Amino acid sequence: MTESQARTTPTKPEAAEVLLVRVVATTRLSPGFVRVTVIGHDELLGRTFAPMGYDQWVRLFLPRVRCEVPVVPYGENEGWYLRWQELDQEERATIRNYTVRAARRVADDWEIDIDFVVHASASGQVEGVAAGWAIAAQPGDVIGLLDQGTLFDPAGVDPEGTVVMIGDETGIPAAEGIAAALPEGQRALFLLEVSHAEDRRELVTRADLDVRWGIRTGVPSGTVLTELITGVELTERDYVYVVGEAGAVLRLRALAQEAGAGKERVDFCAYWRPERRAG
Repeated sequence: MTESQARTTPTKPEAAEVLLVRVVATTRLSPGFVRVTVIGHDELLGRTFAPMGYDQWVRLFLPRVRCEVPVVPYGENEGWYLRWQELDQEERATIRNYTVRAARRVADDWEIDIDFVVHASASGQVEGVAAGWAIAAQPGDVIGLLDQGTLFDPAGVDPEGTVVMIGDETGIPAAEGIAAALPEGQRALFLLEVSHAEDRRELVTRADLDVRWGIRTGVPSGTVLTELITGVELTERDYVYVVGEAGAVLRLRALAQEAGAGKERVDFCAYWRPERRAG
């Protein structure tokens, strides 16, 4: 996930700072997903983190290969990037952005689930720094975390309209969080694309939700979503939220407007780019 190339109304946490968390468990959920569960490395997470639901996201600071504990820009949210730039380029943590899938209170701390999409190249190698770290993660491993709040805008939802979410597999954790947070009876349509049939999940919700899954096989990300949105009729009362690969997000935003959604009621966020995944 990235904040660049986005049109959203973010909701920031009341307080946030760069903290250390440690891995307590890893779970392979399906061919395309691995879940890493972390808990506070000290008492700070228990005092400062607050679940916000929807698509709450965090910055992760992943250690360089030779660093057991990541070199992170400790301190408050304000100015974190400048502090990170001042760190030694050979030592400072690598930054990636991910959605909080779930958070549970455990005694005086928080336990957080983060789901990583796992893509493999033609040679079978796992692509991406974050996915590679997640696959190899072991209990006790330490990373940095900075809460960044939510991007989905519940204030933009018209109770008489439909919430339309469109996203590839990188948006599945956000789709789960948004579905769970929607109020009872809210009409919703989720168009979701994954690489493997086994990556599909049940979305628990109180809303009146219609979920349409597409399985992508040998075609670029967003191709199946284009097929799913074809023929869908939207109105200016609908709130549309599009996430996924950068190029596909822009195409799908345009298609949502062509389907009848109002321009100012289509929010979007580019979660990834092919060149970034490869690095």
